Amino acid sequence: MPRALLASLIAFVVAMVVAGITMFVIRGGGRDAESGMGPCTPGSTSPFSCIPHLKAEDLVAALKKRGFKCFEPGGSRGCKLEIGETEFHVGVEIAEGGISGLSASLWIRADEEPTEGGIALLRWVAGVPFAHDRESADEVDAWLVKQIAEQKTVQVTIAGYEYRLERKPGLTDRKSVGLSIQENWG
Repeated sequence: MPRALLASLIAFVVAMVVAGITMFVIRGGGRDAESGMGPCTPGSTSPFSCIPHLKAEDLVAALKKRGFKCFEPGGSRGCKLEIGETEFHVGVEIAEGGISGLSASLWIRADEEPTEGGIALLRWVAGVPFAHDRESADEVDAWLVKQIAEQKTVQVTIAGYEYRLERKPGLTDRKSVGLSIQENWG
């Protein structure tokens, strides 16, 4: 399959995945303009904090519905989607049924740059904590797009969440662009 056609197919599939999951988050209960993580369940005394109002298994179910294959490594869910030579990974850290951390990575050939579809997935994951906080979602989105364009490995705190974007060479002929989101402990 020609590369241009494959890139278009990847962009289309990821756009459909992102659109479907975004509707899930918007309908499924996001958050008001809160800053940072809170208790995983109402009245919890757990030391863990979670993204308010979002349930981990609901997010995992939405990913599965969009074609991701998910597995359970310990207290988290790993979800993977392969399209051609590109792999998309989403990690959901779970505490008391809530989302205590998120990660996403895009594995591509070493001689390629991320496609629009791959960047769309990273942008969607970056915005999950702010489904009902457009200002913070726009701030995260602008930061992420700039860092990807500048090919940086960076860390920042936005609205109480610690974001880390990394570029890593692969072990063979592949490389990754990864994003992680967790509570800001600072």
